[in-house]
Formats: sequence, structure tokens, C-alpha cells
Amino acid sequence: MSRAIHKLNARRVETEKRVGKHSDGGGLWLFITKDGSKRWVFAYERNKKRHEMGLGPMAEIGLGKARDLAAAARQLLADGLDPLEARRMAEAEAIEAARVAELERTGPMLFGTFADDYIDTHEEGWKNPKHRQQWRNTIKTHAAALLEKPVQDISTDDVVAVLKPIWRTVPETASRLRGRIENILDAAKVGKHIQSPWENPARWRSTSTT
Repeated sequence: MSRAIHKLNARRVETEKRVGKHSDGGGLWLFITKDGSKRWVFAYERNKKRHEMGLGPMAEIGLGKARDLAAAARQLLADGLDPLEARRMAEAEAIEAARVAELERTGPMLFGTFADDYIDTHEEGWKNPKHRQQWRNTIKTHAAALLEKPVQDISTDDVVAVLKPIWRTVPETASRLRGRIENILDAAKVGKHIQSPWENPARWRSTSTT
């Protein structure tokens, strides 16, 4: 009777050159491509659908490690969990843990700090020197109350507070300032300094601050 698992051996894994899929059993496969590269894949069925989860290249993961990874995936299935979803959750948790660690090391990202970085990054694309200076001036002059606030904590009320004093006297400046705050906060979100759920507090078009 042929073995259900551990069908391959280390020598065959190293020397096998035939293009295609080579089963070790238990859902573990060695894939060999036309260019000779080799990688491990764990294949499984869940909810009547076939899934394949890459385990890594053979050059980095030996047969023993690949079997350990496949065994862990089989255990997840036995526990009623989807291995691919479990991996995504683990990766998301690792990213969040790294973010928290970085936050503990550096403290929250302040609006003023990020605004300076944003302008430094983008101003080379602004051909008009006057436009560059206007960005810095409007932020530092009219949005001074936001400079020391963490970007995560800025609210619509905070944005209204900096716009209200200039909305009726210089409405064009107020409108530009709102748009600049919106762009900076959007970039902060993309840079993962603001966590979901979140809506940009400067993304509104009302001309009334009363």
C-alpha cells in the first residue's frame, strides 16, 4: 500500500526536474516550473472549493519545514478554520503589532510634522514658487491650532475652528486651506498614521461655519 503522506524524500526533492506537481501527500505539493524553480504549495478543499496556499520556495524551505507547515494547515482545517484566512489574520496582527511598537517608540504622528513632510515630498512638483510658499504659510498661519495635534485625533470641529475666523473675510484662502488639510490627512491615512474606521474630517464642501 502506498503511503498517504511523506511520499517524497530529500534526494528526490533536490534532483527532481520534471515540470509539474509532485505530491508528498496530505495536501503538500512540490511545484516545478519550466525554468526549473521549485516551490511548495498546500492544496485543500473548503466549502466545496479548491484552494492553494503557497508555502515558499524550495530553496528557502526544506522538505521537513514544508511538512511542518502542511501539518499546521491540516490542523487548522480540522479545527474548522481556513488556513489562508488564518494567515491573513496573522499577517494583519503582525502589521498592527509593528505599528503599535513604532507608535510606542516615536509617539503619535503630529499634524505639523506630517504636514512638513508632505510639503517637502510634493513641492518639487509645484512649479510655481509662490504656490509652494502659500502651502507652508496657510498651514502655519491659519492651521496653527492643528500643528501639535495627532493626525488620528483631528475632528471636524477642529477643522471648523481653524477655518471659521477666515471663512467670511478671506473665503478663497479658507477653501484652499480646507483642501490642503484634507490632502494632508488623506496622505496620513495612506501612510498608516490613521487607523480605520475613519472619515476625513476636512472632506466637506459647506460654505457655512455657523
